[in-house]
Amino acid sequence: MGIMGELGVGIKIASINGALRGKSAELRSKSDLLLGLVTQEAAELRNDAEGLHEQAESEHLMRVKIEAGVAWRRLTEQQKTEIGDSLKRFSNQGVSFWSNAGDVEASWFAADIAEAITKAETLRVYAPAQFISAMEGGSSNLGKPIRHADTGVVVGYTPYAPSQLLADAIVKELTTRGFDAVTRKNESKQPIAPQVAVQVEARPEGPQGEFKLQAEQEAKAKKTKSKP
Repeated sequence: MGIMGELGVGIKIASINGALRGKSAELRSKSDLLLGLVTQEAAELRNDAEGLHEQAESEHLMRVKIEAGVAWRRLTEQQKTEIGDSLKRFSNQGVSFWSNAGDVEASWFAADIAEAITKAETLRVYAPAQFISAMEGGSSNLGKPIRHADTGVVVGYTPYAPSQLLADAIVKELTTRGFDAVTRKNESKQPIAPQVAVQVEARPEGPQGEFKLQAEQEAKAKKTKSKP
């Protein structure tokens, strides 16, 4: 009777152990399944977060591009000082500044350039003024080529070597800082003293200033990278 009792107890214990092992295996399976679900959910959340980050970055770049395309042309105080220092080698010439009446952006940029050249302290700087420029219309313009308004900065010079040198220097100071600018000779037959006229036209399409320099650098880097 004792032996049978012990045998029965052993069988019961073995049965319990088997049940426990089965339950343990079941729990491990459920745990692995739960871990897998948690891991998958975490991966999905990570992917969603990365997607949102990329979307936010894309939207930020888009805003920067839009801003670059419409931002007013301006010179910083440091740029004004640098331009003034660079032009100190010129003297005894008058510099006038012009913009089209009603173009506030152009008038502000003309004032910035005037302030920069004033810092040279060796040139006669006239306060910025405005003019009224209008395209011809009516029957006299019928059939003529369609013309867009001038843009950028046009630096006019008189037929004297010092005048042309100063005009070239002003254009260089502007273009190296990302602003569209060109020189133009005054074709007047009347004798005119050496002087320069800075005419600020409408803002060019696309980025200007630091935005333009950055865009050019990115385009250059992309072109270099695409080469075999």
